[in-house]
Amino acid sequence: MVPKKGTYTIEVTDKTGNKTTLNKITVNWEKVKKPTVESKVYTGQTLTANISENGLYTVKENNGGIDVNEYDVQLTLKDPTNYRWEDGTVDTTVKFNITKATPVVTKPTTKTLTYNGSEQELVNAASTNGGTVKYSLDNKNWSTSIPTGKDAKEYTVYYKVEGNKNFKDVDVKEITNKINPRTIDLNWNKELTYNGKEQLPTATVSNLADGDKCEITVDGAQHKNAGTYEATATKVSNPNYKLPEDVTTSYTIGKKTLSIEDLKAVNRKYNGTSEVALQGGTLTGVVGNDKVSIDMPKMGTVESSNAGENKAVSYTKSALSGEDKDNYELSETAW
Repeated sequence: MVPKKGTYTIEVTDKTGNKTTLNKITVNWEKVKKPTVESKVYTGQTLTANISENGLYTVKENNGGIDVNEYDVQLTLKDPTNYRWEDGTVDTTVKFNITKATPVVTKPTTKTLTYNGSEQELVNAASTNGGTVKYSLDNKNWSTSIPTGKDAKEYTVYYKVEGNKNFKDVDVKEITNKINPRTIDLNWNKELTYNGKEQLPTATVSNLADGDKCEITVDGAQHKNAGTYEATATKVSNPNYKLPEDVTTSYTIGKKTLSIEDLKAVNRKYNGTSEVALQGGTLTGVVGNDKVSIDMPKMGTVESSNAGENKAVSYTKSALSGEDKDNYELSETAW
C-alpha cells in the first residue's frame, strides 16, 4: 500500500494489457477527530479521564488529579503514516476537567430556650462536608459564629455554605426558633390592715434576672372592710416574663388595733382586795370619721392585794361599738 500523503503517478493496466498513466494523483492522510472527554465531579480521591486505547490511538498520559482543575490527557496515533489528528499532528492533548461538588449540609436544629437575662445560642450548629457554614440574623451580615439572642421572642436564623475551590456554594436557607419567657415566682403581700380605704394586695417577682424589673398588675374587687377576699395577677410589665398557672391568691384585710391611752389607776390604801378604780382614758387609732367607741373600764385588778408601788394593772376589755367596730380590735389590757 502506498502512503496516503503525497503526489503520485499511477500506471493502470487493464485486462487486455493496455496501460494508462495517471499523473499528479494527490493522496492525503485520513483525519482523526479528537475524542470528547467527560468531566467528573470532585470526590476527594484521584480521578482520571474515562478514555482508553482503541484501534487508532494509544493513551500516552492520563494522570488526572484530586482537586478541581483542568488536566491534560495525551494521545498518540498508532499509524502516523496514514492517520493524523485534525491539526496534522501525531500526538495531541485533550482536556479532562474535575468540577466542583455540591456539599452535603446537615441543617441546624432548634434548641429549647428560656429567657435567663444573658445571650444564648439560638440553634445547634449546622455542618457540611465541604466549604464553610455561615449564619446571619438579617440575611446581610454573615459570621461563622452561631447567632445569639437575649430577649424572649421568635428569631429567624439564616444559614448558607460558602464553597471553596472544590465545593460549590449552597444557597441561603432559614430556620426559626424562639426564646420562651421565664415563668415568674409570685410573692404576694397579702396581709393587709384596715385603713379606711379600698385595698388590693400587691405582688412582686422573686426570680428576676440581674438588673431586670417587672411590675405585676393585680385585679379583683377592691374591698375596704376587714375580711378575707381573693385577688388575681393578670399581667406582667416585662415581656421576658410570664405569669405562672396559679395567679389567684386569698388575702386578708386585718382589723386595725386600737389602744386606750391616758387610762389611769386611782391610788388607794390597802383594803385587802385586788381591785383598783380606773379613771380617764381615750380610744386612739380610729381612722378618719369612722364611728367606733367604747365604754371606758371603771375597775381594774392588780396581781396582789398587798400594799406596794408601781403595780401592774389589768382590766377586762370592753366591747367596741359603732358602725365601724368590726374593722377594729383592742390592744392588750394591761400596763
